[in-house]
Amino acid sequence: MAAEVFDDSESTATADSDYVLPPSKTLLNEYQEKALRLALGNRVAFIWGPPGTGKTATIASIIEGFIAQEKSVLLLAHTNAATDAALLSAVKHLGNENTDYQEGKIIRVGEVFNKELSEKYVTPEKIAEKNGQAIKQEIDRLDKEVQLLNVGIAGAAKTLKEYERLHRSQRELDNYKSYADAKQLEARELQQRSENAKNERDALHQQITEYNSKGAFGKLFTSAKPAQMEERRVQLLRFVAQCDEQIEAIKHALIETKNNYAKTKSEHEQLTKSLNGQDLDRATELNTSGGVKILELLEEQSKLTKELVALQENLVLEAKVVATTLTKSYISKTVLSREYDCVIVDEASMAPLPAVLCAAGLAQQHVVAVGDFIQLPPIAKHKIIRTKNKSEEEAREEERLINDWLLRDIFSVAGIEQAIRSGKEPEKLQQLKRQYRMHEDIADMVNDIAYGIFGEKYKLDTDDNTLGNLRPELTPKQPIANSHIGFYDTSNRGAIASQLDGGSYYNLYNALVCIEIAKEALASGYSKIGIISAYRAQVNLIQKMVSDSFPGSTEVVADTVHRFQGGEKELIIFDVTTPSSPSMYDDQMPEGNDMKLLNVALSRSQQKCAIVGDITQILKQHSASSLVRKILEIVDSRKYPIYDTEEVLSGYRVSAKADEWLRKIAGSENIEKEMASSQLFDEADFYKQFIADLLSAEKEVVIDSPYMTTSRVEGLSKYFEQLRNKGVEIYVLTRIPKEHDGKMRYYAEEEIKRLSGMGIKVLPFIGKIHRKIAIIDRKVLWEGSLNILSQSDSREIMRRFDGKNSSKQMMAFLKLDKNLGELGKPQLRHCEFCDDPTAWYWTDTSVYGGLWTSCLLNRHKEGTPPKSTEQLKEAKGKLKMKRKAEKEVTADGLPICPDHELVMIKRTGRFGEFYGCPKYPACKITQQIPKSVVR
Repeated sequence: MAAEVFDDSESTATADSDYVLPPSKTLLNEYQEKALRLALGNRVAFIWGPPGTGKTATIASIIEGFIAQEKSVLLLAHTNAATDAALLSAVKHLGNENTDYQEGKIIRVGEVFNKELSEKYVTPEKIAEKNGQAIKQEIDRLDKEVQLLNVGIAGAAKTLKEYERLHRSQRELDNYKSYADAKQLEARELQQRSENAKNERDALHQQITEYNSKGAFGKLFTSAKPAQMEERRVQLLRFVAQCDEQIEAIKHALIETKNNYAKTKSEHEQLTKSLNGQDLDRATELNTSGGVKILELLEEQSKLTKELVALQENLVLEAKVVATTLTKSYISKTVLSREYDCVIVDEASMAPLPAVLCAAGLAQQHVVAVGDFIQLPPIAKHKIIRTKNKSEEEAREEERLINDWLLRDIFSVAGIEQAIRSGKEPEKLQQLKRQYRMHEDIADMVNDIAYGIFGEKYKLDTDDNTLGNLRPELTPKQPIANSHIGFYDTSNRGAIASQLDGGSYYNLYNALVCIEIAKEALASGYSKIGIISAYRAQVNLIQKMVSDSFPGSTEVVADTVHRFQGGEKELIIFDVTTPSSPSMYDDQMPEGNDMKLLNVALSRSQQKCAIVGDITQILKQHSASSLVRKILEIVDSRKYPIYDTEEVLSGYRVSAKADEWLRKIAGSENIEKEMASSQLFDEADFYKQFIADLLSAEKEVVIDSPYMTTSRVEGLSKYFEQLRNKGVEIYVLTRIPKEHDGKMRYYAEEEIKRLSGMGIKVLPFIGKIHRKIAIIDRKVLWEGSLNILSQSDSREIMRRFDGKNSSKQMMAFLKLDKNLGELGKPQLRHCEFCDDPTAWYWTDTSVYGGLWTSCLLNRHKEGTPPKSTEQLKEAKGKLKMKRKAEKEVTADGLPICPDHELVMIKRTGRFGEFYGCPKYPACKITQQIPKSVVR
């Protein structure tokens, strides 16, 4: 079947005219019925499903038809969302009473993301749970038994431990008693010996007394030896004292033993009480054999679980409809384990060709490819690396394979698109022409930029019921009152698009306009609002603004065009983020990918479509083939409204009396009181509101002002000093002075010194920055056309936005979050090699790729001392030699970089064309191209 699907030759198609349409809840229009009969009757069918034409309803009817023919169906889509949507439509179409649905013959393989579908009876797990209820109940019973055994084993272990403690405590009680008895006996013996010693001591004392009472003559005739008696008496005194000490020590030991005995006895009694009724033999048995029993139960449970898994696998084998993603169709063993009569590929125009090839190979009888080849094409990112071992021919072949297999869709490969462009109608194709989504004005514009390019017969018809599906009460309300298409012009409003390192754009002004339009819509009663940009960076910013402006709301959704494919909203706000060309909005190719992108973006609209962009710059920069330019022509010719965005976006201007007021306030001792009582300005004055925000700062102020003048910096210095005195960090981003001319350069140099002297961290950047923003405590964001530190023109305007998420996103865009550190925890480091207050280390993406930390002033790499003059001279000499040296070449004569062994690429520089390493400018090895060779 795969070969038939990829065959681009003309072939005759057979429609199934005999199929009897069943009584259906969804009535098919003539185009949908033709598509159904083509799919049922032909081996290969292509269904061209433009936006809002009932593509999923048609797929549901085709599935119903194949089931009626007793054919199995594999339903595939490129994304989970599309797979879920197609299957949900089929399930709803068939109805909950359908026998195949009830018996679990319609299955979704893979994770279900759609909440409504997840509640349906379509996942193998849910179906197996019902069909394998007895097995599941037995698994649950075994699980409970294991749990009970675990509890029992834990209890038995506790009981055995308590018995062990009981026996130990009894032994301790016996030991305490034996010890006390022994000590009491020892005390009695010591007491007796002490008494005997005292009696002997007293007798000796009597003898010594009698001896001393005799005269000299009497002492001469006595046998007593007084010195020996006195010595013995002293020995006895010492002995008695020792006995008393020992007896006292025994008393203390007996008291301690008594206390320990009482404590142990209490524990023994508690254990005896708690173990009353406990079966020691049962506990011993559980402790010994319980683990073995659990293993037996788990083994039995495992066998039953395998039976349940086998049941799930058999469900897929026996299913009549299997739905999954294209990726799953070639990696899932479950999906690949069987054959399918029919394969339906939804969103086939977005699907990579290798995946479509694999999917088609699974079909036995029918392949139905459903999609829209003028919506978004397959996404493929590939860079051809040319090495010295790869010839030019091999590189060209690799490029051809990429173009043929990754950048084309199945409609192109099968010759469908080419046939239509040449005026032929392929028989194997049926277009769904009747759309039910868009108001006819929006549908007409989509026809003009997309479907009408193939001829009138391919334009979409708007069904009579489409207007009935819309909400007419919203038409006279803002935004775009009494119209369905409007252009919001940002010309001359400072709507500057900035490009990030990865190439994506963001435009803060446009983002603010989109949010204001969304606010108007919500106030008017819209409940489904989509904001679309082609650029991820802009979407990230708008998403943060949505979360700040509409916390917890689900009515407003912002995303890229690719994420919106397949969706629809009452109001679409399409942001032409940058007027640059070439860009995603203008690829400078007639009917190129920009047409597909704009087709998807605009056709998401049901009720109204608001387009935001800079008309002046679009007309100036976009190519003749630009469809944004064509949209502008349509808007103009049909008199659709064009709005000045300043009418939508409120802002703050500078009063003519600004300087007078600033001098007055700056000279006040109590600035806050003076500001509160000031009647000079209304609430729309910039400096009044900005200074109020400044004075409310608690931790951090960031000001991005390319220019500085003495008068303006002086006027704000007092507030800066007040903030510094209370510990607020102030960062000023500005242009490096050498990028200015004349007096502006002098001002920049002097004011940088002044601000640095106040403890303000001035960050001078190379590259002629033009942003004018301020961020207060990472929660208040100012943006506009006014240079805060140099303003002198009252025509400039600034806008204020409250929002932590939005402020943090802007910090991230400017790489301030990573370089400044957490709020209140500054981490900027000063270059150790420079004696200048502005030489701060800054981490950014370098021209060589990757992150690079160097000082802003002299580009010294952090931690690496700058090279000496001699070292620089030596390095330049080596590079010069490598450039001049004869290089190895490919078979095609292209030079090879000696350092990286990569084929060098032709580049253009200030002095003409040259060959450079693919890693240029990180690798500076180049080779000149002789002028005679340059073509």
